[in-house]
Amino acid sequence: MGSPLNIAFVWHMHQPYYLDRHTRIASFPWVRLHACKDYFDMVTILEDYPHIKQTFNLVPSLVDQLNQYAKGDVRDYYLEMSAKPAHELTALDKTFLLSRFCPEGWQPRIGPYKRYKELILKKEALGSKSYPEMIQEFSEEEYRDLQVWFNLAWFDSLLLEKDNFLKECVEKGRHFTEMDKIGVIEKQRALVEEVVPAYRRFQEEGKIEITTSPFYHPIMPLLCDSGVALEALPDVNLPSFPFRYPEDARKQVEMGLECYRQNFGRSPRGMWPPEQAVSEEAVRIMMESGVEWIISDEEVLANSLGTKFVRDGQGNLQNPEDLYRAYQLQRGDRELKIIFRDHFLSDLIGFVYGSKPGRQAAEELHGRLKAIKASLGDRAERHLVTIALDGENCWEHYDRDGYEFLRSLYQLLNDDPELKVVTVSEYLDKAEPKGHLDRIWSGSWINANFGTWIGSRSQARAWDYLYHTRSFLTTMERQGQVDQETAQRAWEEIYVAEGSDWFWWFGDYHHSGLDQVWDSQFRSHLRAVYQILNEQPPEHLFEAIISKDEAALVVRPTGPMHHPNQRREKLSTTPP
Repeated sequence: MGSPLNIAFVWHMHQPYYLDRHTRIASFPWVRLHACKDYFDMVTILEDYPHIKQTFNLVPSLVDQLNQYAKGDVRDYYLEMSAKPAHELTALDKTFLLSRFCPEGWQPRIGPYKRYKELILKKEALGSKSYPEMIQEFSEEEYRDLQVWFNLAWFDSLLLEKDNFLKECVEKGRHFTEMDKIGVIEKQRALVEEVVPAYRRFQEEGKIEITTSPFYHPIMPLLCDSGVALEALPDVNLPSFPFRYPEDARKQVEMGLECYRQNFGRSPRGMWPPEQAVSEEAVRIMMESGVEWIISDEEVLANSLGTKFVRDGQGNLQNPEDLYRAYQLQRGDRELKIIFRDHFLSDLIGFVYGSKPGRQAAEELHGRLKAIKASLGDRAERHLVTIALDGENCWEHYDRDGYEFLRSLYQLLNDDPELKVVTVSEYLDKAEPKGHLDRIWSGSWINANFGTWIGSRSQARAWDYLYHTRSFLTTMERQGQVDQETAQRAWEEIYVAEGSDWFWWFGDYHHSGLDQVWDSQFRSHLRAVYQILNEQPPEHLFEAIISKDEAALVVRPTGPMHHPNQRREKLSTTPP
């Protein structure tokens, strides 16, 4: 049998900062909904597998929003529209429900629920009608059922079976009352309240390791110097004004560390650079922060070594010993360990296995890990196979939220003495790094470059808007026109706008169907800088970045979601 091979799963839990600090309303509900579907059960499932340990990266902007939901300090548009009594819904409210609560394309989490499917199919059958016509075709009872089912379907499937009230709602299926709806929403709130404490408890019990990221999930290398994108993409279209503010990257790291200490009672040992994006300058900042290790992607390692990782037809590496080890980064008197994920295995979970029966997929992955163990022979215990990916969104494509896959996989690994599932720090405490990396390639997990966040016309415009707004703030500070407390509030909006997700959706290759909302919210954070300083924001911050030639007014539901002093702005034409 020989020594066991070390396996580390690193689950990245991240949501952008959706919150408008002025209105206390979040533009999207994904923090709340993923708490019910993914965050809680992804850690509590480990109670059933004593030999399985996991590493979770909890991004500070997510932790902060979870805490605010738990305290009742924040609501979101979708929650407002869910809670509103069905008999009080206006035409715009009903339009919002039909456009946002009836997702396009079938999703596994909707499949088991007959009534929810009925409502979605009815909406699709009316697709030739305009929204003003369509909303007339639904009854008050149907709108109420839609409100309930949108939220009910976002609970983890096991919880829907174990919780008596939720189980009764599923069995009831239709003809929900307002009290039913209130009960579902209250169950959500109670579950959100448990998430962060659950992770802290599991870490204190030694079952998991929690790592962190820079607070608002920025692409650190691009904050340090937007020109670093040229290393991998010499012809990339850069913004007109170079963005070179390593002090912002350093501040985001410091804020992330402080958030971690406040919530978990200790300092983190590991850090997940957002989008696994690294550069020499970003690495030095993380070194200075005191973290012990970071993680990136195998393609970044390959480029750093000046080589390529070659796989056979089954996806097995020809040189596994080069990837499945930690490396040392030493710059002056500072040092940092870095591990690199297996891109191929991580993508199997993220993008492939959701289309296969759960047990079959689990057995396949288990077999692949056994093959790696065999290829390393007696040297296996010195190595670490790192599988690292988004820990929330991929389960949308699995039956029952990945229940059968995860439980089958964990049981196979739990019972296999040849494979040892460890936290990253547990491995690093006993294993010597393979060697030193004298240079680190500037890149991310996507194609080992930064083209996902910089290069398009919209992205260039967004970076320039961020540059000008930041410059305005620093000018006001230099001139002594702003006190420290006010400046801090303005800086917070800058840091939010530096998050990676805005630039992801401004790119040419990603479209959410709600890009105009991302566009609007990004500019709202920049406008807030001027408003906090009692200055009028420039006109361009009221105009869409993504499509300047289209002009349509944003349509929002009525009620407390829409602040009366908010200026209406020009945006792309899409359903609200």
